[in-house]
Amino acid sequence: MGGAESVIRNVDKRTARREHRAVFCQAIDEYRANLVDAPEDHAAPDADPRSSANGMQVFVRKRPIFQREIHDGEFDVISCKCSAVIIHDARMESDMRRMFMNHHRFKFSAVFGEHVDNDNVYHASAAPLVKSAALLGTATVSVTMSFVELAGDTCRDMLNEGRPAQLITGANGEVQPFPVTEVKVASAGELATYISFATALRATEVTGSNHAGSSRTHAVLRVYVSWEGEEGEEGVLTLVDLAGSEHRTDSKDHNAQRRKEGAQINSSLMAMKECVRARAASAAFVPYRKSKLTHLLKTCFTSKQ
Repeated sequence: MGGAESVIRNVDKRTARREHRAVFCQAIDEYRANLVDAPEDHAAPDADPRSSANGMQVFVRKRPIFQREIHDGEFDVISCKCSAVIIHDARMESDMRRMFMNHHRFKFSAVFGEHVDNDNVYHASAAPLVKSAALLGTATVSVTMSFVELAGDTCRDMLNEGRPAQLITGANGEVQPFPVTEVKVASAGELATYISFATALRATEVTGSNHAGSSRTHAVLRVYVSWEGEEGEEGVLTLVDLAGSEHRTDSKDHNAQRRKEGAQINSSLMAMKECVRARAASAAFVPYRKSKLTHLLKTCFTSKQ
């Protein structure tokens, strides 16, 4: 005890995985070389999202590993196979000497690797939604849009200098921000310009996992499609850009404000997860009131369409 041969070093599991990176990478390469397709991995997503059993489809796109992550000793632990994602879970035994690997397979509507371009992702995932929202009438189409951001319990209208808005439930049960600016757009280019304008006003901060700046708010874009001279329900396309969550070790250097923001973000993402699970299970009750984000998206979770 206390001799030169009995040096004790406390190492957390993340550091240990990095130190044994070569061994884990070899195990992952061997698994990938022998990876066999499961029959269910080849199931094609429904052409019309509304035709699925619970009205939901989940598409996953893998991001490439960052160079700074590689520099820090991290390695790629995600494999994409048809409509499945395999997570290679590198683990250390309790003695922090023996290593083992678990491979977890998750099934989705479709999965896109890091080399798949935006056009292919759009046509396989979002294009049917756009078609569903737009092709419900035969008269002249009128398109309008709104864009708000949610930060904790605050909702701001990004097309009106970020002014505050309240979430109001209308007579039809839909939750809408009020007051909110709704602008008419005449072309795809004009729509993209408004989106770029509103996105540039969003709150961002450099974080432990994103040195370029991470969104600290959720953004909700709604595009409304109606038909002049026709009465009836309008088409609505809702797009949501969620603020990213971070691992505790990535936020250890944040100040009190950043940690508070992180806690609010994680809480709203947890509420979103619960609502998605409830909708996927066709549950009678969806807990959409747990956060401002899910409250605003109430119709997405409760509508039968």
